[in-house]
Amino acid sequence: MKNNFMAKEMLTPKRAQEIQNEIFSNMPSEKKIRLTSKLFVITKKLKESKTVSNGTSRIISKNS
Repeated sequence: MKNNFMAKEMLTPKRAQEIQNEIFSNMPSEKKIRLTSKLFVITKKLKESKTVSNGTSRIISKNS
């Protein structure tokens, strides 16, 4: 049974995870690898562009 994503429903974190899992499980392996690689690169760039101070993140300008 396919989900109808256009139908209105309350989107809870659990339901969002279920939808994400369904999309990912139906995705070809090659596409999963490319997506994972891109997400890794984005995560690395975000970590490099932020510092953590007293539990809060702040963006550090390259000009400072």
